[in-house]
Amino acid sequence: DAEVAIRCLNPECPAKLAARLLHFGGRSALDIEGLGEALVEQVVASNRFQQPWELFSLLQEPLLGLAYLSGLDRMAEKSAQNLLQALDAARRKPLARWIHAMGIPMVGARTAELLAEAHPTLEALWAADKQRLQAVEEVGPKVAAALRAFVALHPELPARLADLGVRPAPPAPRDLAGLPLSGEVAVVT
Repeated sequence: DAEVAIRCLNPECPAKLAARLLHFGGRSALDIEGLGEALVEQVVASNRFQQPWELFSLLQEPLLGLAYLSGLDRMAEKSAQNLLQALDAARRKPLARWIHAMGIPMVGARTAELLAEAHPTLEALWAADKQRLQAVEEVGPKVAAALRAFVALHPELPARLADLGVRPAPPAPRDLAGLPLSGEVAVVT
């Protein structure tokens, strides 16, 4: 309503997939070394993947994944191995980075951190209703609706990621010892 934006409505748009792949592997998201513009263009052109997280299917059969990547232009076997290693390391990145990497509308890095703290697994986040989502700091009705819409489009995503060996690290517990009221007891009557 208050936004001025032009968006492609075609869910199968190659340009949208390329942008999502670049965001997915970007530094603020999963930080997948080697997943740059030139490689993303070739991956999109191959029509092998429809979603960014499908890249992790290359790890299920490492030799086939290596053969696929090595067959791309300007991709030597060593570069392909390095990308497979980067993908393998990304499988265990923190949950907040995974939430941000998915490209959920209106969910940036900070909101992803807050969501990960409130829902420490993807399954818990997927199961959360609008009211539980809105109970999270900085999550209002629009963000909750966008997240629920994303979940409705990809209801099987947590199970699919688990099948691909993705195990996001849960958020580290906050150190409450340094807070000003730590160890204090308040009684309200």
